[in-house]
Amino acid sequence: MAKHPPSPDETTPPDQSEAARDYEVGRGRTPTHSRFKPGQSGNPKGRPKGAKNLSTLLREKLQAKVPVREGGRVRHMSKAEIGATKFANRFAETGDPKLCMVLLKHLEGGPGGSGATVSQTIATTLEDQASHADILAWHLEQNRYTDSDEI
Repeated sequence: MAKHPPSPDETTPPDQSEAARDYEVGRGRTPTHSRFKPGQSGNPKGRPKGAKNLSTLLREKLQAKVPVREGGRVRHMSKAEIGATKFANRFAETGDPKLCMVLLKHLEGGPGGSGATVSQTIATTLEDQASHADILAWHLEQNRYTDSDEI
């Protein structure tokens, strides 16, 4: 013969209040006996204190200072500063438009940028703009390939 489910009086300990007996278990309302107790963690072997993510590790490595010989003397520079210097020098040597776009993006406050706009960073007076145009024309003239220069 089939057993009948126990009555609520039989399943609820006598020390629980009437409100606890009427508690409806459902979505977002877990049974009170299976909840975490105050101060008890749901992941006791979780991430150890002091563990670092990739972003933190990368930031620390880029901020590390290394000795660099510059102009006949040794200087200590961060790896990020060395990378930025090499990047700017490569642009100055080649005049690559892709490098120019990346530089302008960072000057306008791109990833890790200072938030300064290009108009604040690059000189805006007419004389300075004319001077910049002359320098650019000279640079393009120096790096222009002719048909006789082909290999």
